[in-house]
Amino acid sequence: MSRILDIVKKILTDVLTSVYEPFWFAVILAVLFMAVWNSAHKSGWKEVVLEWIGNFRRDQVFRRTFFLALYTALVLFRTLLNRTVWENPLSDVLGNWHIFRENGEFNAEPLENVLLFIPFILLLFWAESGKVLGEKKGFLSVAGRSIGIAACFSLGIESAQLLLRLGTFQLSDICYNTLGGLIGGGIYWAGNKVIESFREWKRIREEEENSDSWF
Repeated sequence: MSRILDIVKKILTDVLTSVYEPFWFAVILAVLFMAVWNSAHKSGWKEVVLEWIGNFRRDQVFRRTFFLALYTALVLFRTLLNRTVWENPLSDVLGNWHIFRENGEFNAEPLENVLLFIPFILLLFWAESGKVLGEKKGFLSVAGRSIGIAACFSLGIESAQLLLRLGTFQLSDICYNTLGGLIGGGIYWAGNKVIESFREWKRIREEEENSDSWF
């Protein structure tokens, strides 16, 4: 009898776990679908699709926001929504800090955590630089915003993992994610400087060409 109870318990545990792991992803997907369905119910699916395509083709802000939303969804799916259930999410609070393990094996997790947040900050500043940075686009301002946003976003992910028991809360993840955000902000600042310099060079050249045309 006890063996039968153990089998039933295992089956129930496996079924409930398999349902719980994608539960929040399913909730988000259902909410987004209902938002689209609500618009389609009012104006029709064809109009909704054509309007979306039209906005993507014509509106630069719409395209940038779409790519930001797409990558944010990928980050959340990678770090939170597609994780297995952990019995003790505080089992490894310090996390993995070293690139090489004690046995000499390469540990890619720190580098992955850094690389994960570089495109996120780049896309965020690219899409919402006016709202996030305003007129302050100096290196210190960009670096400070990059660190603050990346740290808060990473802390939110780790806290969600802790509360939902999807993964483990690790301080190393927060630090490496923040470092990735700082690198992303640095790349954005450097790229912005290059673009500004090119525009200034182009403006000066056009002025010289216009002045030469008078003679």
